[in-house]
Amino acid sequence: MSSYASWNQQPARTKTVQFLTNEIGIPVSPGDIICMANAKRLLPGSTFQEFCQRIKEDAHFADVASKGREAIAFELESRKGNPLPLFLPSSDIAETSSFGHTIYSKAGLLTDSELVRLVDKSAKDLQLKPFTSEWCSVKGEVSFYLISLQGLPADLMQTIRKVKLFHSVGIRSDRVWLNEATQLSKGQGADVSKHLALKYGERKRPAGLMNHSTADSTSLQTLEDLKQLAALLENTRQENLLTDAAGAGASAQAPEPVGPVKKSDTMLAALGDEEGPKKPVVRKKGKGKDPATAAAAQPSASGTAAPSKPLLTIGDGTKSDKSSKRAKEQQSLFEALDSEMQGVAALHVSCQGDRTSKNSGFKSLQFLTPEVFMTGTTDHNKGHCITGVAEKIEKSLQATQPDSHELQVLSRRIRLCTNLQTLEEITAKNLSTWAEFDITLKAVSEYCPKFPIALKVKVTFAYTIREMHRVSEVVTEDSSDKQDLVNQVNKFLDCFLVHLGGGEEWDGCQPTMSGLCLEAFETLTGHVKDMEDGNATEESGFIEAAAGTCVEVLKEVARITIEQFQDSSFRVMFANPVKYLQHLKVIAWQFLKNLQPCKSALEKLQAGDGDGFVAADSFDALTKELGRIENIMRFIASTLFTTSDMIEFTEDVGLTLKPSEDAVWLAGYTGKASFERGLSEIVKGSGAWTSITDELVKTAGSSTKLRPALERAVETLKSIRDGKLELTLLRLDDLNQIFPQLEAGMRRCDLEEAKTLMTSTLIAASDEILGDGAGKSSGVTSKFVSGLLKGFKNLSAMPGMTTKAQDLEKWMTVHVKEMAMNDLVRLAAPGYLDSLNDVQAVVGKLAKIPFPPDRPEIGLAARKLLNYGLSQLITEVNKDLAKITYQKLLKQTGLMSNLCKMAYPGDSDSDQEAARCVQWHTGLVKSGVSLKSSLDNLESLGASVEDIVRKDKGKVRLAAFLSSQKQFVDQLADFSKFKAESPTLQAVVEKAGRSAEDDILYDLILTIDSGKGFQEFCEADVVYDVLARHLVNHQSSLETHREKITKGILKVTEENCWHKDLTPEDSIEVVLETGGNALLKLDLKGAIFKGILETFCKEIEAAKLLDSQIADSSMKRKEEANPDEASGFGCSLTSFRDKLQNAEVAYKLGARVYGEQTLVLSLRQFKADPSKIEKSRTLVRDTLVFLQKIETELEADIHPVLHQAATGLFG
Repeated sequence: MSSYASWNQQPARTKTVQFLTNEIGIPVSPGDIICMANAKRLLPGSTFQEFCQRIKEDAHFADVASKGREAIAFELESRKGNPLPLFLPSSDIAETSSFGHTIYSKAGLLTDSELVRLVDKSAKDLQLKPFTSEWCSVKGEVSFYLISLQGLPADLMQTIRKVKLFHSVGIRSDRVWLNEATQLSKGQGADVSKHLALKYGERKRPAGLMNHSTADSTSLQTLEDLKQLAALLENTRQENLLTDAAGAGASAQAPEPVGPVKKSDTMLAALGDEEGPKKPVVRKKGKGKDPATAAAAQPSASGTAAPSKPLLTIGDGTKSDKSSKRAKEQQSLFEALDSEMQGVAALHVSCQGDRTSKNSGFKSLQFLTPEVFMTGTTDHNKGHCITGVAEKIEKSLQATQPDSHELQVLSRRIRLCTNLQTLEEITAKNLSTWAEFDITLKAVSEYCPKFPIALKVKVTFAYTIREMHRVSEVVTEDSSDKQDLVNQVNKFLDCFLVHLGGGEEWDGCQPTMSGLCLEAFETLTGHVKDMEDGNATEESGFIEAAAGTCVEVLKEVARITIEQFQDSSFRVMFANPVKYLQHLKVIAWQFLKNLQPCKSALEKLQAGDGDGFVAADSFDALTKELGRIENIMRFIASTLFTTSDMIEFTEDVGLTLKPSEDAVWLAGYTGKASFERGLSEIVKGSGAWTSITDELVKTAGSSTKLRPALERAVETLKSIRDGKLELTLLRLDDLNQIFPQLEAGMRRCDLEEAKTLMTSTLIAASDEILGDGAGKSSGVTSKFVSGLLKGFKNLSAMPGMTTKAQDLEKWMTVHVKEMAMNDLVRLAAPGYLDSLNDVQAVVGKLAKIPFPPDRPEIGLAARKLLNYGLSQLITEVNKDLAKITYQKLLKQTGLMSNLCKMAYPGDSDSDQEAARCVQWHTGLVKSGVSLKSSLDNLESLGASVEDIVRKDKGKVRLAAFLSSQKQFVDQLADFSKFKAESPTLQAVVEKAGRSAEDDILYDLILTIDSGKGFQEFCEADVVYDVLARHLVNHQSSLETHREKITKGILKVTEENCWHKDLTPEDSIEVVLETGGNALLKLDLKGAIFKGILETFCKEIEAAKLLDSQIADSSMKRKEEANPDEASGFGCSLTSFRDKLQNAEVAYKLGARVYGEQTLVLSLRQFKADPSKIEKSRTLVRDTLVFLQKIETELEADIHPVLHQAATGLFG
């Protein structure tokens, strides 16, 4: 740092603050908080260093800053050390409560130049009052003129500036940057305002806006009003001019006519402009004249020759030589002007007098010609002649000669040259609106044929870009919009694709590169023909120039071909393939369709240049650029075209696409061409393009396989739409089944037509249902509605599908009963029923619903389904009973019962008899299935009889079978008896007066044999084998126990009976003595004896139970015992019963001996010790109870003396 420089302003209540400066004296130190606050308030948009720089450079600002620092220092004391507001900017929020409304209208805004272009009259001529706004242009204040939007052309309506005139009330929130409390200087407001304008833009109401009639837009003048007013003013001016000319006796010199355009009889003929001057013939012959001098010999822009007598003579010859020389130069400049500008110059000089130099801008006016402003050169005189001279002269004449013809001429010339300069400087980006381009081009249309090649190319390029922009703006909502899109795309393609149109030439109103190209080649062909006619010397120069023009044109066509697609409009569409799908498809289709004619046209042009004046490289360059665009269009077509589109495209264009090649190259592009590289980056970076290309690769194989199914679906849907087919449940199910497969294996674009057709079909079907309150007239079934809902779910992404599905679900909830009745009727139709499960679902909904009397078809349907269900159940039982579980049986028989209630709900005899018959059938089937189930359970215990017998503990499963067998056989017998003992059943049925179909249904109920399939299980051999084995086992056990008991008591029974020698008169002592010597000496005695007896008893009970079960069962072989045969179940059963009887005899005898033994023992104990009487009583009591349980008579068989003594213990 070079030095310390102090800001030596020392206001009161402050101290000197030093700033550290750099080598050029700019303060760079941060300063204190007062300095920072001062800088923030005075220059809110500048840095602190910029604030210091301005203090150094601006003494006045330094004084302002000094005073500002003083004010902030004062604030510092009042704010207790905080020199800034709490928030900067601070905010004041004011709430306003009001009632009212906003009144507004919209109007168009035109500048004076736009008015002139539209109606050829200035705002001053039309006496329009302007309002100004300084916020519509960076150049400062701009004047506008209000115009009604009513009746404006569509293109002008879209591009014209508009203003909204309004009055509004409401709540406002203000961010306060400056107010009375924070303002530090008088000019601070402007600085803050400028800063905010640059940072946030204008937000305030334009000044003077509400001075206009804002409440009524009809008070504004329409464009048509202005045109009529301009025409009226022009007619008045023309009448005044004619009157002045007649009074002065002046006669205007007739303009020199322009030479006629030579029509060529060559390949193409030039088209003339009927409303303006004809295109000058470039190849005008003249000895010693080259093309440049020939062009210079054309008439002036005004179309008139110079007057024979000058309008103004400068100098009188009496002045000095120097003045005379200057006068001659000025006179020469004046005479060099065209006739119109001479009149302007003369009038201007006459009005100026001696106030200005005599030339008065002659040199500048010399450049104010269309020819000068159509060139592409930049020249000071060219740029200065309008703004520096012409406009000043115009303003001078407006002040001095406002009604003069010369003023009108000058104004028109200025506008013409300005418009030409605008076109010459045109680019696709410097146009404020496309409407401005149209207005500018129309204003100079009469000079379009004279445009040089470079200007024609610029105009054509801008026009092409504009047409591309219009392509992107076309809305495609229906078929008519699509045709509009096709028309607009073709209009765009016509701008640059060369085609042979039969004599077309470049048209300034609709400029095309084709017209420019054909015009250039026509000129070349004409010169070549003239040379062939013998004018080789004169035409050689023309041929060379024309060939150069052709080369230049071809070069420009090649450049425009690429650059127009690099424009933002195409890139925006390409980057959004979903939104601009139709636009991209139409562009690709029409480009590829018109490409071959374009190539053919170029080949013919090249062939027409037989001598090769135009280098072949020029054609090759254009063909190469067209090929680049062709590759892009092939990519678009291969990725976005549906399969149907490709077929139609091939038929229309005659070109076959190759998606495997055309659709993949762009994503993998690695070249250096910026055009292709830019599009490649879009494809790789766009989720939409990635999805499209990935889908194309994914469905490449399956799409071909699924194509026939898609075509069939589309054909079916079209036939349904056209009323040729009905949307049945079967067709609906087929469509619902195929659509998920199509969506998984085909591109979305291929399915658009099918989805649209399916959507309309589903919506039409649902609308028909929703419009029919109960759905009964159309026979709507729940399966059909479910099919519709499934279709809605498959196409949920389509517009309106979710809402329609919700409406249909609500309807379905309300009309469950009606649909169930329809389902029942439909299920009974021939060939419709697939499974009893369908019937089960419907009957469950209808079980408790009384059928309406106006629907007798429901009862008939129930009877049909009942018969079908019974037949199906019995058939299934007979065919494969093993697959029928008991749960399934209960479900199906329950269904039959519910159907029976629906089929025969009445109290008539026929209904009651039929219902009973159905109940017998279902009951018999259930018993049969139970029988089979019990047999299966028994057999499941083992493969052999021994295993079954061993594992069937307690014979539980055997007993279950015997019970089921008995139940089934009994029910079968009862059912047969019911049918045999009800002879009136058939009569009742016949008497009921049923239809023939009902008679058949009744007959089926009577004739069904529901027990046939189960009868074989009643006499299963395995059951007899198991029973036989049980009989053998019981016999063996019984015999063992019998022998053990018999052997154990043999010493005291039969011939060895212990009391055979005793008499009833013997004393108890004798009896006890005899009994003790016999009974108490047996091997079987006490608890052991009793245990053997109890075991023997259980075995006898088990054998008796088995015998009773066999006896109660309906087993037929139990009665087949033959005394003459020792084999067979009947014989085994007889032998078993004999053994059982013997065992019972032995058991009772053993029990009696046990009782006597116990009584003798108890009495002897009592005799030995009378104190143990209770013990003896207990033993006696238990013994007597034991004997009574076995048999009452056993107690009576005991020796009477012994029995009396035992009972005597109880008193």
